[in-house]
Amino acid sequence: MVDSTRLCILGGVTDPEWSAAKFNEVMVLMTSSDDGVVEWAAACDKVFGGDQSVLKAMQTRGVIHVHYAPNPGGLGFAKFIMPLSPPHLEAMRQHLAGEESEE
Repeated sequence: MVDSTRLCILGGVTDPEWSAAKFNEVMVLMTSSDDGVVEWAAACDKVFGGDQSVLKAMQTRGVIHVHYAPNPGGLGFAKFIMPLSPPHLEAMRQHLAGEESEE
């Protein structure tokens, strides 16, 4: 039986816009920090080779949250991706830990 709560929290893994492997790479980046926040440009470069369209699709589908914060120098804003909530980040960690234990 599929854990529907977990599927809801990690819902984007089966979306036709991206592969589960790419979503896992995004989750690895997000879970590598305590709060799950990753700079948009870093995620685009590391996971998608600079292509922003997949992250935009993930945002549109409600799989990730996008946050804007003022740059420290006061010029413009920086764009970040983050989990939807602390339980969302924890579900990502559990999902990735489960994959590692299966290998």
